[in-house]
Amino acid sequence: MEPPVIKKHITIQCRHTYRRKTGKLMNTIAAIFNIVGLFAIYSDNYCTPT
Repeated sequence: MEPPVIKKHITIQCRHTYRRKTGKLMNTIAAIFNIVGLFAIYSDNYCTPT
C-alpha cells in the first residue's frame, strides 16, 4: 500500500473522468448513506431493549 501512488492515480483518474464527476459524487454520497444506514440498523438492533 503506497498512499502517494494511489493518490496520484486517483487524481489522474478524476482528470480523465471530469465530465462524470457528478455521477461519482452521487455514488460516494450513496455509499456514505449506506454505511450510515448499516450503523443505524446495527445500533437499533443493539440498543433496542428486549
